[in-house]
Amino acid sequence: MLFEDAELLEIVRSLNEEKNLPSMAFRRNVRIYELVIYVNNIIGRCISNNEKSILIFIERIRVFSNDHSELVAETEYFALVSNLLDRLEAKHGF
Repeated sequence: MLFEDAELLEIVRSLNEEKNLPSMAFRRNVRIYELVIYVNNIIGRCISNNEKSILIFIERIRVFSNDHSELVAETEYFALVSNLLDRLEAKHGF
């Protein structure tokens, strides 16, 4: 189970702290919403032990990052997202 990884769990907690969320992160008409939804889909998949589609959302995050580099460069949230992806890839083979 992915959440037996203490470092991964800490990253997830940090991602969902109010201070780290992008401004208006949950408004559907804001571009960063797409990124937040992808991240939360990964978290949901981890919680439910349904890891099969995590790779889909990792790829979507990478595409979003390339397409909207101006957004991801200015947010601390994306640094945490990068940590999440690095941890998933390095320790869990995604």
